[in-house]
Amino acid sequence: MKKSSFLILIISLLFAFIGQSQTNWRYINKENISFKMPENWQMINSSKKRGETNILINDPNSEKFVEIKSVPNKINLKDRATDVAELRSHKANFDYMQIDKVKKDKFNGLGAQHLIYTNTVLNEVSKGNIYAFVKEGYTYTVEYYGADNKQEQEFLQQIVSTINVNSADKKENITDESKTYVSNNWANQEVDRSAEIAAQAEKEAIERANKEALEARKNEQKEQIKAEKRAAKEAQKLKEQQEKLKKQQEKLEKKEQEAKEAKKKAEKKAALAEKKRIEKENKIKELRSRQKDIEKELNSIASDQIKLSKEYGKLQQKNETKKMEKVQNKIAKLTEKTNKLSKERDQITKTLSKF
Repeated sequence: MKKSSFLILIISLLFAFIGQSQTNWRYINKENISFKMPENWQMINSSKKRGETNILINDPNSEKFVEIKSVPNKINLKDRATDVAELRSHKANFDYMQIDKVKKDKFNGLGAQHLIYTNTVLNEVSKGNIYAFVKEGYTYTVEYYGADNKQEQEFLQQIVSTINVNSADKKENITDESKTYVSNNWANQEVDRSAEIAAQAEKEAIERANKEALEARKNEQKEQIKAEKRAAKEAQKLKEQQEKLKKQQEKLEKKEQEAKEAKKKAEKKAALAEKKRIEKENKIKELRSRQKDIEKELNSIASDQIKLSKEYGKLQQKNETKKMEKVQNKIAKLTEKTNKLSKERDQITKTLSKF
């Protein structure tokens, strides 16, 4: 095949691959939020008239999704991000979800709080990100989730980067604008020589096969002559070989016995390793379950502390000292319990990190 023909073939295949790999996008403007999503994704808009927004877009063929929420008031961003993650942890297939600490970040130029979580389903690890931010008195969260690999996370980030929050009082544009990117029609710009190139390649392949078959036959004849010569020499050494064969048989039997013993040891070692693996797996499940229970209990204690703080404030205004002391004692006990549970949770997290 000529170099120029081969080059044309490679270029044609390259352009065909590029054309297939493009993603078609659909531009959406719902409520006061605009964004771009892949054309093969689906959208569920469950927003409420009171100003609460909930838009979910997802890939129906995988676990990937992006969800946008908003409420018409300002909320502590760390609490909001944690609440959204907590709600997610109660969904199906999120039993082993691990939530990281909330950190300060930016979302499309806006000050935000950023929470990352990981989730394991059937030994497949996925990663979720939650951004919480405020704009014009509304609190927004943007959550995206997919497999924990660079390609899928970058694809989700590409979608998230198109999200734009407009003024909350803007009228919704109910027309969905669609735009499809189609690769250039290269067949109209260059002569299609694919059939000619394929025929030439087939011809050359046949010629190579015939040549290789001829060489193989020649080599086979040479090997046959050598084999006959070797057979003549081996006939003279038959007695010596029989003696050697006997010794080899003895060695073989010894090796077989050693192999049986080695196999037995290996099976015993594998069984022990499997037992340890199962024990480790059960321990991890037990620790994660306890960790989840602690988080729920800490959330419950936090709620009780807020109620007691409010009660203490009311009693302080009334100057009811004795009742204030009782409330203080309750708060102290809850604080002590919180510290104890936090230490236990930290110890569990430390133990899990060693596995």
